[in-house]
Amino acid sequence: MNRSNSPSRLSIAAALGMLIAFGNSMSGQEAPLKQQSSATKPAPALDEVLQHNIEDWIRQGRGVPDDWSHRHVVFSNPARTEEEAIANGTHDQWLNIVNDPRYILQQMKRDPAVQRFIAEDLGLEPPNGTEDGESAAKRSIADARQAPESENAVSATKVKKSNKTKGIWGESLTGSSTAGTVGPGNYPAKYSFNGAVSCSDYVVFNTSLTGGQGSTTVVFTNAADTSGTIVITNSSTGATLTLTAGTSNSGTTWNNNSTSGSTNASNFNTTLNTAGNGSSVGVYSSVASATVTITAEQLGAITISVKNNTLSNISTPSSGNSENLSGGTNAARILAYKDLYSSTCGSIGGAVPTLSWQYETGGIVKTSVSLSEDGTQLAFVQSYNTSGSTTAAELVLLTPGTSSTLSFPTIVAAASYRGCTAPCMTLFPLTNDDTNSSPFVDYIADVLYVGDNAGSLHKFTGVFLGTPAAASGWPVTVSSKTLTSPVYDSGTTNVFVADSGGFLYSYSSSSGSRVGVSSQLAATGSTGIVDAPLVDDVADMVYVVVGDDGNTATGHNCDNSTGCDGVFRFSTTGFTTSGTGTCSSSNGTSWTSGTNCGAESVFGVGTSSTILYDGAFDNAYYASSGSSGNLWTCAATGTPAPKLVYSSMSSFGSTLSIANNAINPLASGAATCSPVTEILNGTTDYIYLSMTANGNQTSVCSGACIYSFIVTSSVPSSATKGLSASGGSSGIIIDNTGTGGGSQIYFSYLSQATSSIKCPVPSSASSGGCVVQASQSGLN
Repeated sequence: MNRSNSPSRLSIAAALGMLIAFGNSMSGQEAPLKQQSSATKPAPALDEVLQHNIEDWIRQGRGVPDDWSHRHVVFSNPARTEEEAIANGTHDQWLNIVNDPRYILQQMKRDPAVQRFIAEDLGLEPPNGTEDGESAAKRSIADARQAPESENAVSATKVKKSNKTKGIWGESLTGSSTAGTVGPGNYPAKYSFNGAVSCSDYVVFNTSLTGGQGSTTVVFTNAADTSGTIVITNSSTGATLTLTAGTSNSGTTWNNNSTSGSTNASNFNTTLNTAGNGSSVGVYSSVASATVTITAEQLGAITISVKNNTLSNISTPSSGNSENLSGGTNAARILAYKDLYSSTCGSIGGAVPTLSWQYETGGIVKTSVSLSEDGTQLAFVQSYNTSGSTTAAELVLLTPGTSSTLSFPTIVAAASYRGCTAPCMTLFPLTNDDTNSSPFVDYIADVLYVGDNAGSLHKFTGVFLGTPAAASGWPVTVSSKTLTSPVYDSGTTNVFVADSGGFLYSYSSSSGSRVGVSSQLAATGSTGIVDAPLVDDVADMVYVVVGDDGNTATGHNCDNSTGCDGVFRFSTTGFTTSGTGTCSSSNGTSWTSGTNCGAESVFGVGTSSTILYDGAFDNAYYASSGSSGNLWTCAATGTPAPKLVYSSMSSFGSTLSIANNAINPLASGAATCSPVTEILNGTTDYIYLSMTANGNQTSVCSGACIYSFIVTSSVPSSATKGLSASGGSSGIIIDNTGTGGGSQIYFSYLSQATSSIKCPVPSSASSGGCVVQASQSGLN
């Protein structure tokens, strides 16, 4: 653990106690997990300073955000107590970790001691549905001394009690047959106020919906006229563009001096599409003969007018008149639900769930949403057309309002964003499109990082607390390939990102200079690295998965000539060299090609089309310092059917090792898996994943399914529960481990609902997209 700075005072002390560690490391193929004692051991008590800081966190209205990024920065156990850290000689490093907001949030979600403190001393909901007389007495005392309510504070007296865990519901993403979806490998985002069950909690879904651009035409006649202008006004942004008729194409002037309508139209089209012209008012154009079609870059029914000032050689719009772009249709590009819990907030189909807000933001939101620490703001990327065949993307910072009516948030300048009246948003162009990289927020520095499809890594400052701005000296050019989501490592203060070319990179978060790059990990022509790096900020390790590595030597462990799929691990602190070559082994035990390859846990035979998403660590890993436990992944087998595998931490002591098969195969035919999500609920350790098709756990679900597995103390031989999900599911997000309707998961279908796989009630739709809440224990 290498930390660059330690706080001036200890504001949060005591590394939080974890649940019981699970036994020893595994080695070898199919090694069993060591059985845990059947007796449930109590969680360690919390340090007084930690109690004070958790209490401050909650009373300040700082709830628990959970988005894609919280699955990619994790913390194994830094030390149980401050005294232990001092004894280990890691006190400064420990202080930085326990003061990291993401570490605090992780402990609030999964540490029983923290949950007990929140329940019994702060008067909020107990984590596992039990409350004895002493706890109830403490609750009464805590209720009496509650801090004053604020807009973001939730009174404990409003939380009802129930042990009910069912509560499956589904809502359509759109009323049409279009399949709105969060998208493969992407996640909803969930915000829990005070870490407990509250009807103010909400879950956000992007919809990936396309279409809806408005357009109009400008029609030229066979005459010349150099004495007028065309004025285009975008009412959404207030921007105005004046194009002037003249005798040559220059700047905002077009040559309108021909007696050929086609020639004048072509000149007008060229000038309008010149950089900085049409784009300044959010339009582009195309030409066919004497007709120019002007189209809005932005999706939705926005007001853009085209006015003809005195030009006699234009029939539409005629001299002195205007035409508005028409045909644009609004759709919810992003939306949120509240009143999530059937045991606390009402009945499903009644108050549960309630649409909180929905917005037409003007672009296609194709990647995951990121939340602010206090849950009042969102960051996401949306794509829009810059011509009939090209697209670009922009970063959106959004402050949502409270109305459920579909609307377009007010667009404000970055300097005005902090105090804007909700709903409002500010936009930052990325120039290139972005279909794979979600924004990552460093809560401490209030800085955001995001990649794009052209290999540029962007940085923005002041995103949630200050005045948002693009950082000077950024973006930096990583490669020419599509980037993954970036991940900020607070230990090294570097940003890790990978690309579709199969390389892992590290960049200084301050200077933007390259710190290190791996050798090529994925084979040329393969899908490369699709998912974001997975960083453990305690163990100082970073992991990336590849669907087809460059290791084609038949002497390698997976014995094939097409490459393997697997997960690579590198030291974050040692990732300071520029690797060369492709990682390959001719002896199956060490790299004989490639100079920066780390260690690989091999899953099986890879293919160039295999798409792999990150796995998830089990609780045995979190309870350790990153030296034991397992990484569970849904992997390819070389044939189309995937399998469930687990890579023990001890196996990474070898340069090359084979992951252990848990369930092989997991499907009866071709399928792609979702990322794996893990949650410790009480003393039960669950993992979740979905199959796009052909799931073979027939006792619980067949075909396109979500499956849950219990990995508490042994290797599962089958899925615990299953639930049909049309086309499989997006990434799966967790809400909390509380009662009162809590302990749920959230996801969207990847395909339309069908007559055989309907969207659950209250939607019950047999077409269109679908978002779902289901219980952690029963998927029901």
